[in-house]
Amino acid sequence: MQAHQEITPEIFIIEDDPGIRDALTSLLRFMNVEAAWAESGKEALSKTRHFVAPPKLVIIDGKLPDTHGQELSQLLRTLVPEDTAFYLFSAEVNAQSCEDKPKHWDGFISKPFEISDFIEVVKKHCGSV
Repeated sequence: MQAHQEITPEIFIIEDDPGIRDALTSLLRFMNVEAAWAESGKEALSKTRHFVAPPKLVIIDGKLPDTHGQELSQLLRTLVPEDTAFYLFSAEVNAQSCEDKPKHWDGFISKPFEISDFIEVVKKHCGSV
């Protein structure tokens, strides 16, 4: 069994698309932002339990191989403080879904996304980077 490393990320991104993960990894490294990653709901729950301190921002893909982002966010909300921001990362985002968002979501990032929109969310929740 693989031991989990204890980490303190500013951002926790749950995304199963390797292309998106690689692009965001490069961007966050350039911005000097510490990030943790998971590819599935199961992995996200496991990693969250090993954070030394909770992330400031959690971004969850709307459709993961083993769960939907909505369901995962509700589970993760029980493991992190209320002031952790949650964003849904999804191609299914539209103006109506933004207005009707559940109270446990702080916002949405639509796919495909503009890098400037992603950077704005990171700056808003992680301070100036």
